[in-house]
Amino acid sequence: MNHANFNVTICVRLPEDLAQRLDKIASNATAFNRPTRPAVMREALQQFLDRHDAQVRTAEH
Repeated sequence: MNHANFNVTICVRLPEDLAQRLDKIASNATAFNRPTRPAVMREALQQFLDRHDAQVRTAEH
């Protein structure tokens, strides 16, 4: 069986507050806490999405 490895880069434009928060998480990461960094980033993204959804619902009413 032939397995190919691919590296994929995805570029997206993030809102400034989210980009700053994710940048802070990445810059504060040390070798000790790197395994938890993806979980913290997922949490930050989820909080952003929750706020965004709440704003959309408020604007619709």
